[in-house]
Amino acid sequence: MTSAPPLPFQISGAWWERQQRALVLTNGERQWVICRQCRARDKIWTGDILEHNWQLVEVGADFLTIRWLPQRHDQRLALGDMTFKPKF
Repeated sequence: MTSAPPLPFQISGAWWERQQRALVLTNGERQWVICRQCRARDKIWTGDILEHNWQLVEVGADFLTIRWLPQRHDQRLALGDMTFKPKF
């Protein structure tokens, strides 16, 4: 049995609007906006398929859980600085 490939995604940005955080996820070629209720075009949320057998499973306060579907293997992606709204 082969292991799941490493996550091909990273967080490239975030913004806050109406007390909600939106995250920008990228694989270097394509971007997805992750938000529950924002009006972003083509937004995604938990349960949505990203690409090539990857599914967004959970949006936590400081991580995303993304599943490699062929083996149902979950991996976490830390959000780093995108956890809290910046204070200016």
